[in-house]
Amino acid sequence: DNITFPVSRAIIEPTSIENNELDQQLHVYPNPANDQINIQCTNNMKSIEIIDIMGKSVKCLDNINGNNYTLNISNLANAIYFVKVVDNNNQVMVQKIIKK
Repeated sequence: DNITFPVSRAIIEPTSIENNELDQQLHVYPNPANDQINIQCTNNMKSIEIIDIMGKSVKCLDNINGNNYTLNISNLANAIYFVKVVDNNNQVMVQKIIKK
């Protein structure tokens, strides 16, 4: 009594820009950081959001309208955060940082 199960394969093709291309468009430094981070983006940024590891927004800035921004993070607890940037083309980029 052999039982056979059909096997289906799914091919997943990326529908957005590859991560390494996004990394070239968004640069957050220093990492790890103490008191401030510098955020540089190829395009003008519309907003910057800092999100903690639990997904909670801990800092949100709108109307940046530039491609370079220095953000004070001295009031944040030492932890891992995600820097989420939305540029003027509504492209969303996220980079992980460590606050120490």
